[in-house]
Amino acid sequence: MLDDLQTFLIDLQRQLLTLDFLLQAGLFAVILLVALATRNLLRRQVERVEARLRAVGIVAQQFPWTVDLLVAFGAAVLPFVVWLLGSLATGALEASGRPADVLRWAIPLFGLWALYRFVGTLMDLNLKPERARVWHRQIWRPLIFLLLLLHATGLLDNLLNLRLLSRADVLLTLQSVLAGIIILALFLFLNRVVRRLLGETLLPRAGVEPAVNQVVTTFTGYGIVVAGLVLALSVMGINLSNLTVIIGGLSVGLGFGLQELINNFVSGFILLTERSLAPGDVIEVDGNIGTVQRIGLRTMQITTPDDVELIIPNGHLLGSTVMSYTHDAPEMRVHVGVSADAEVSPREVQAALLLAAEHPDVLRQPGAVARLAELEGKMIRYDLEFWIPQPARAPYITSDVRLRIWEVFKERGIAMDVPDDVLLLRP
Repeated sequence: MLDDLQTFLIDLQRQLLTLDFLLQAGLFAVILLVALATRNLLRRQVERVEARLRAVGIVAQQFPWTVDLLVAFGAAVLPFVVWLLGSLATGALEASGRPADVLRWAIPLFGLWALYRFVGTLMDLNLKPERARVWHRQIWRPLIFLLLLLHATGLLDNLLNLRLLSRADVLLTLQSVLAGIIILALFLFLNRVVRRLLGETLLPRAGVEPAVNQVVTTFTGYGIVVAGLVLALSVMGINLSNLTVIIGGLSVGLGFGLQELINNFVSGFILLTERSLAPGDVIEVDGNIGTVQRIGLRTMQITTPDDVELIIPNGHLLGSTVMSYTHDAPEMRVHVGVSADAEVSPREVQAALLLAAEHPDVLRQPGAVARLAELEGKMIRYDLEFWIPQPARAPYITSDVRLRIWEVFKERGIAMDVPDDVLLLRP
């Protein structure tokens, strides 16, 4: 027993005194010194960029996550630099044919440290203090400690190389699946960033029409998602040619059950490319008037004047009659019918109607028009026409104008139409 222990210590001493070990230890010491020397410099640069982003209010409001990412990177800059330089040094040693087992064991520890600092800082910035402490103590810190323990004992590599599915054309390991999930998550995040950057900043500043803006952002987003999905599947080790065969076989069986869904997707593609509707248009569908907020590949979202969100399938829109009030111009013409006593001069009634049309939400150009529409015996029917800039508010503006007509008629003693079966009692 003592002889075996003595032999192990002698072998360990010989390994520690080898040139390869001393070379790796020296490289590790240099990496630590460089990381310590550049830490303050990198932190100052990060703080300067953060201050500039905060000074630019538009960037801070539209993309607040950029500031959070910079703060989190500043907190993890030291272990990140050690991990980055150590990975480069490990690759250089292996490329030259020299051992790098010491660096290969030590450098991932700093990578986990950098990950712990980065994610932990994001939690502190975006969660309430009590909730952030719970996540740190019960979830994130134990998880990082477990990963450190597994790596230190050499079990992490065995766990990551665990085969989930092994076939002639597919080799799935835990590491490849995790890598594919991370890549897909990054592309989904990139999709949100690019769509928001294009739709809210770049294209509006370039003067692109809302309809074109919607088409470009939608297809760009779907292109990014598809590219991320293809790359994630490739990283996982799934043969895409076999996947197309599987999808083709499933499409035959699911096609009949997904006809409505496919119809909505095709209709959405037609609406986006045809540009017959665009965000901001005021439309009427099935008696519901609302403003188009978003056009997707499957549904359209409109908001009614009562602030109710309607989600309408694109297939229903394409197969129904849709009335658009603002497709060519944002203005809308409104008609209000009124009957007045024939004994009152029509010119006087027209003047009263034009006076009632002087409303803050009624356009002055083109001006209101009061037409004599029809003679009805003792009554004359008039039609008041005026234009409004906000079609979604038509019911409210029309109500105000009708109240104004009643007030003006009462002031000028103009009698309005009363049904024959109604008895008026005058004092």
